[in-house]
Amino acid sequence: MKKVLSVLIAVLMFCSCAAAEPEAEQPKSENEKADEWGVTLSVKNVTPESATIVFNQSGGNPTGELMTGSYFRIENENGELAFIAEGDITWTAEAYNIPESGELEMEVNWEGVYGTLEPGTYRIFKNVRNNSDPGDLIKEGSVEFTVE
Repeated sequence: MKKVLSVLIAVLMFCSCAAAEPEAEQPKSENEKADEWGVTLSVKNVTPESATIVFNQSGGNPTGELMTGSYFRIENENGELAFIAEGDITWTAEAYNIPESGELEMEVNWEGVYGTLEPGTYRIFKNVRNNSDPGDLIKEGSVEFTVE
């Protein structure tokens, strides 16, 4: 039963990623709250092909288990998409738990889909799901990073 529930959650998360609306105002620094669930995002180990996204959860008011998936998007410093992928993009349906009062590190590699990023400032956007009930919510958090 637990395995079926996990698969169902992952499928629901995958299906709802494309429908998520971005927040009206995105955080501008690595230390700002991504949303009222107490999640902050930071970036480390940046290369032109990949980076490690760190999700920290502390405080806030989550009503259920917090999760994220493989979906992301990257914008350049002008707020435009950093790149256009050719062909169809398929996002996998894994669900990664963001521990309460804890941390999740996630390697994000865009090289296989988009190639490498030119030197500059970018913002990566990741969805966070509050898995509280069938009507659970999705918020979009973001953080700036620089490719040298």
